[in-house]
Amino acid sequence: MDYFAAHPLIYTFPTGTKFAFQHALVVGHMLITWLVILPILLRIRRRKGEPHFVLAVTQLFVNNPLRAFASIYMVATAVSSKQRAQAARNLGNRRTVFVVSDMIQRLDDPSRDVREAAAFALGNIGSPEAVAALCRQAP
Repeated sequence: MDYFAAHPLIYTFPTGTKFAFQHALVVGHMLITWLVILPILLRIRRRKGEPHFVLAVTQLFVNNPLRAFASIYMVATAVSSKQRAQAARNLGNRRTVFVVSDMIQRLDDPSRDVREAAAFALGNIGSPEAVAALCRQAP
């Protein structure tokens, strides 16, 4: 950083910004990523039955934990039963284990749709506590 302050480069970007230490840092990280890390990652072989790397990264973004928190909030605070039911289905599809106790409480919701969605969520989650709650609810 001191070198760039003492010997500024003459290069200026089309936007008028002068080349600075931060730009060199970004370029250095990009070079390390492309020339060192990417070849190492490409050498990793998939085991039979494992998802492809791109699919695994995509699932990371699809199963964003912030979306689960939004669904948890909607199950507890949504005014309409349709919104509560959709949030419960979302949590079940994500197999969010830490909401099992909330879904068990939703089995007694006044709305049939919410009760159905809670049962669906508990079935998808499939933890021992969820299965036990579903067995207790069975007639």
